[in-house]
Amino acid sequence: MSSVLQSSRYLIILIDTALAAAIVFLLIRLIRYVRKRRTCREIEIGKPIRWSVMFDRLLREDGEAQAVIETFKKIIDDLNELTKLNLPESLTSLEAIVKIGARLPEAMRRRLIELYKIYEPTRFGGIDLSEEEINEFRARTVELEKMCRIIMGELP
Repeated sequence: MSSVLQSSRYLIILIDTALAAAIVFLLIRLIRYVRKRRTCREIEIGKPIRWSVMFDRLLREDGEAQAVIETFKKIIDDLNELTKLNLPESLTSLEAIVKIGARLPEAMRRRLIELYKIYEPTRFGGIDLSEEEINEFRARTVELEKMCRIIMGELP
């Protein structure tokens, strides 16, 4: 009788140990997941995202094409920093968008592609922008800014 009690105690201790190990393992995975999500959302605190302000300033100072080109490059650089990808400089803009877009929510990815559709003919085709395209670029930039602020936990 005593050996049956002894072996049932060992069995209970073994089960308790296995459960404790499983709980510790799951807690460690949860902590890693939370930290990873936090780093994906962090960007330098002293550096608020102000792409629309930059676009408007460049539009006044340098013209439409230069404003679109410089603002788009800044957006890609900031999103690269936001996603912590550290993309090489040798990537084309489209390749950078594909890699960055894989880490962004679907709505942000769509806005980024819409910006690229305006940027690409301006940058590589030398095509002058229409007023509608300028307004669309500004609107998509503002939308992307708001989405980034929400992700980073800032007030929109």
